[in-house]
Amino acid sequence: MSFLLEIPLEIRLVVFRWVICSLNMPPSGPLENRADRKILQDTEADGKCTYVGVWYLVPTNPALTLLLVNRQIHNEVKGLLPSLSTDCHVDVMYVKESGAWPTWSIAALPQTRYTGSLYATVRTFDPPDILENMYRHRVIVDGEHRSSTVLHWSFYWILAKFLDYGPGLLRPSPSEHSRPTTSSRYVVNEVIIDVVAPSGGSGHKSILVDDRRYEATKKELERFPIHDNASLPIEERLAIYLSGYLDRILSFDINMVERGLILYEQVIDRVTVAVNGKEFRVFELEARLRKEEARWRKEIPDSNEKMKSFLEKWTQWVDERRQKMREGSEIDDADKPVSPLPSF
Repeated sequence: MSFLLEIPLEIRLVVFRWVICSLNMPPSGPLENRADRKILQDTEADGKCTYVGVWYLVPTNPALTLLLVNRQIHNEVKGLLPSLSTDCHVDVMYVKESGAWPTWSIAALPQTRYTGSLYATVRTFDPPDILENMYRHRVIVDGEHRSSTVLHWSFYWILAKFLDYGPGLLRPSPSEHSRPTTSSRYVVNEVIIDVVAPSGGSGHKSILVDDRRYEATKKELERFPIHDNASLPIEERLAIYLSGYLDRILSFDINMVERGLILYEQVIDRVTVAVNGKEFRVFELEARLRKEEARWRKEIPDSNEKMKSFLEKWTQWVDERRQKMREGSEIDDADKPVSPLPSF
């Protein structure tokens, strides 16, 4: 370490920046670090906890190690942190029938409510043979919303918790198991979800079930025709699936209104789904908000007074909020209109 102090300060700062900003090495598969992962749960109004298909690691930050070396390096690193990008990356292992297993890379936690972009890389895995039963829930279809699966829920909850708690789900601790609130804490410029080809060239018969159970579940999953479309690579099928879910929650679907609102309220520009780094579907949120407003004003009958009144108040509120978000101004959730629908 004495050698490091002998090199010029500007070079030393370059080294510190490289160490802090380098992405964490993604796990080779779900067996790696599995014992260190914790289950994320949703606490319902009655206090009952529900599995939402997310197994997370508490992230580490190399800056913390540097801060402990000595006083000089501590001060140099501390002075560098405010200039670092607040963009963050999360590697998501999608383990079929288990859910999403995120591993975060965070250079610096945002000092304000605003953060840069969230880039998620998604890799698909069959659950390994020796994966313990506690990780193999075999959750296929949500009983209430017949088109929802553990795939939908797990990706939604990573995004929702990120908007609520910030990068790495660090503030407050995810152990509190609370659901996203109306006072979501963070605003992000854009979200990019990049679905990449699985390593090893695995073909994957289905995006929903372990390939070893594919034949036994074919009839049960007939309502999801895209899941086993062999003419499409697995990453494109998964991108279609996630895009369809985003499309639905952004459309003010009566069963999913609460899920889509937080995206309009917390994401400034867009949500992009990519396949192997190439744009596949882009949701420009301002344009989509205007499109959906025109649709619901036309289609929701006046007899549904509560819903129409809520959407009118919410639209006015979110327009003002989004203007402040674009300006980077202070925003307050206290006056958010309350939805007449039950929370999800």
